Amino acid sequence: RQSASDDATRAALAETLLRNVYRGFDYRSESDIYDALAQSVQGELLADLYLKIKQGLIMQEQGGAVARVKEVKVTKSEPVTGQVKDGFVERVTWQVEGTVEHWGHIHTRVNEYTADLGIVTNHGAWKINLMDVVKQSQVRSAVSLRRL
Repeated sequence: RQSASDDATRAALAETLLRNVYRGFDYRSESDIYDALAQSVQGELLADLYLKIKQGLIMQEQGGAVARVKEVKVTKSEPVTGQVKDGFVERVTWQVEGTVEHWGHIHTRVNEYTADLGIVTNHGAWKINLMDVVKQSQVRSAVSLRRL
């Protein structure tokens, strides 16, 4: 059984799991998306995130925007009091840089999120089972034309 006793270990674990969640956006097939998410997420959160990613892909197939996550950067991570059975809660602030391409324009956005992540151990693997977003804001936004 793994232990996440010190703050640095808990912060590193939270960051790794969070980055893995965004890897789900790299895939196009439903089973690949689900499998990628299931590596790091469990419970109702798994279904919620899967449906959000799938919804984004459906918009893309209908001639809508093509979204890509370029970078995920954790800027702050701290333990939160509050007990989670077989785990812990970590308040994490991270920035996601992504692009949305639509009709030859590329919109680059950096959004920042702060959320309490419930992280539990399940059969020896750590997974996020709760994501309670505390704050969300747009840090930067820019538009450019796609170069051919």
